[in-house]
Amino acid sequence: MICRLLGLSRPTGLDSGAEALILAPSSRPDGVPNQHKESTIPDPRINDAIRAPSVRVIDQENAQLGILLTADALRLAGEAALDLVEVAPLAVPPVCRIMDYGQYHYEQVKREREQRRRSKGAELKEVKLSVKIGAADLATKARQTAGFLDAGCRVRVSIQFHGREISHSDLGRNLLLRFAQEIAPHGSSERAPMLEGKSMFMLFVAGRPPAAKPSAPAVTPSPSPASAV
Repeated sequence: MICRLLGLSRPTGLDSGAEALILAPSSRPDGVPNQHKESTIPDPRINDAIRAPSVRVIDQENAQLGILLTADALRLAGEAALDLVEVAPLAVPPVCRIMDYGQYHYEQVKREREQRRRSKGAELKEVKLSVKIGAADLATKARQTAGFLDAGCRVRVSIQFHGREISHSDLGRNLLLRFAQEIAPHGSSERAPMLEGKSMFMLFVAGRPPAAKPSAPAVTPSPSPASAV
């Protein structure tokens, strides 16, 4: 019936119950429809979706309130204008916290995003230059490298020498050092340009190098009164 109203052809071999399951939107345990979430951690049960008759409660000040009836715990959360969140559903009884669930979920997603960004640190990108690269192309490569570094990646910037260009490797070295200055606000080099066969490269990581500590001025000892003439 539903398929006819929507103008869809009904799959053969399905009864009305199976049709309802196909067309029914998925929902969370608390009855709120699922939306696209950035977090990979499943949503906990909150408020009226908590099924246990009694729970162990931790309040918003991190104080242990002991085991309470779920109805009483919900009343306490409501009086504080907060949520009752089931944080340890497998415990006996389940452990619940009184908190602002919206703020908690936001911080959880933020932590996951930061962990994913840091995990990209092991990812190595490569940017290739040439000795005869133009100023506009060099600026484009610098912007691309800066984007990789801002995303937490390591970047290998290399120059491939062709033919007799290898006899002018100093040009490639100077180009790499100039490139390092261009992207200095976004990352620093782990080492000086290195020649490897017919290519020269530098390896860059996110972050600026630590500033060198100024050396303490040398103290010239003053002549003692006994040595004065």
